[in-house]
Amino acid sequence: MSAAHYVFAGGGTGGHLFPGLAVADALRRLEPDARITFFTTTRSLDVQLLAPTDYEQIEQPVQPFTLHPLRLPGFLRGWRQSVQMAKRFLRERGVKAVLGLGGYAAGPAVIAAKKLGLRRAILNPDAIPGRANRHLARHADLVVLQWDVSRRFFPPGTNAQVLGCPIRADFAAADAAGVEREVCLSCLQSNTPGTHFCPHCGTPLTVYATTAPFESVFAEGDFWRKAVSQARWHPLRRVLLFALLFRILLGILSGMLLPR
Repeated sequence: MSAAHYVFAGGGTGGHLFPGLAVADALRRLEPDARITFFTTTRSLDVQLLAPTDYEQIEQPVQPFTLHPLRLPGFLRGWRQSVQMAKRFLRERGVKAVLGLGGYAAGPAVIAAKKLGLRRAILNPDAIPGRANRHLARHADLVVLQWDVSRRFFPPGTNAQVLGCPIRADFAAADAAGVEREVCLSCLQSNTPGTHFCPHCGTPLTVYATTAPFESVFAEGDFWRKAVSQARWHPLRRVLLFALLFRILLGILSGMLLPR
């Protein structure tokens, strides 16, 4: 009998992918031959987090939901293409079940699984569910919660069970060994206590990193880099770039004109 094949759908942030990776690793311990494929976004973070694993990754053209008249056609086109791609993959690979990890990238695979009559669940570790999970709950066989208070945000009759939040094996091992770790809130990677900047994504982690004369330059650069990279609307991107250049020019002029 061939090994079972599972699809995990979600991405864009570590908050979506890390719990999914924890579930995938636990599933591999139960079924060592299981095949696991992640349906993700096109963001570089997804590639970065999945690269050290042997899980297959498929990037989806789906985009965040929007009602903006200029971006709505792109969302509808990406959604349709992603659902069709997911249906074809699920059918051809004989996928057994789909787990949605939250966020807009979870939607196409969960909807495609419902259309094909496959088992599907969504993972919701947040106390207040996001818009995608609240919508997908009515299409899922099971909603896995970390907090019981989350039930009231889902439609009546939702099959929701409180099972906690999956924890990666390296976190559990560090906890068992009594090793203190600090978690970066930007990428959710663990770091040694006292690390000023996250080596994984560059986010400043300490007060010193944001206030020391030399380090604060890198902290401000990290802020502007993320602001510009996350600006999907091109006019806004230009405004942010202009603001960044103005801020740099102002700093240079201040250094030249202020008395020493």
